[in-house]
Amino acid sequence: KEISQIIESVKNYQKFIFFSIQPKNNLIALIKKIRLQKKEIIAIQEAHQLSTHNKNICNILMSPDELWAASDLEKDIMISERLFQPEILRSHGWLFQNNYQNLLPLFTSELNNEGYILIIFAAPKNITASSHETYSKRDVILEFVNAKYTDKKILIKLHPQENKNFYMRYLSEKGVHSKNVEFANDVSNINHLANKASMIITSDSSQAFFDLLVGDNNLIIYQAGKKNFISDFLIKTYDYSELNGTFFYFINKEDERKNSFLEGHLKSLTFKQENLKLFFDSS
Repeated sequence: KEISQIIESVKNYQKFIFFSIQPKNNLIALIKKIRLQKKEIIAIQEAHQLSTHNKNICNILMSPDELWAASDLEKDIMISERLFQPEILRSHGWLFQNNYQNLLPLFTSELNNEGYILIIFAAPKNITASSHETYSKRDVILEFVNAKYTDKKILIKLHPQENKNFYMRYLSEKGVHSKNVEFANDVSNINHLANKASMIITSDSSQAFFDLLVGDNNLIIYQAGKKNFISDFLIKTYDYSELNGTFFYFINKEDERKNSFLEGHLKSLTFKQENLKLFFDSS
């Protein structure tokens, strides 16, 4: 429904769940109506933004009645940075793992063959001002991939909010031939893309890292800027290469050392389901 339609039906509901709260005019009008009718606003953090971006990014910019942090670390940062009152914070675990991914639609317009190199780029500077990802940094990543996988097709998945035409025009001007590089659908399910890839390359500042680490994939994680808690773990645990100031960490899909990271930052499915059930049962 449009926000204008939701405003008219606020009285019919008790709880309103948001995954992002940006101060836009129509959203402010909705929140005002919810507040006036003494209803409840729940925010569920959809990504590990604060921890992956060195405390710089949070897309919940108005205080809810209750906020479900993506992890204990995210909750701790919210408290230490005084972003929200501690009493409204919950840490039930990140909800958007395998069961959630299985609900997403599949798109069949990608490369027909299997074994391609899948590159999932993080948000560039024109979307996220504090991002370390620039087109020149991407040049280094593509140079690394082309040198290491000379005979492979490359499938690029851009950030959902990124304008694909800008980057395609840039690559064309750089002389990167389209026969070697293709682009995934903007809203493609990355798990579906990953199933057909022989290697997946993504950023230590991207939510895709969490999506893919729980799966059965060979990964290369690149670090284009200063370290965060992910690259701090990777540099202590895995082999890596460096090219022009960008670091590349290699994670074999059968390597069990990644489990210690997952156990420390992602809570069990049972724990999440039990808390989600309690939340809805109490409404």
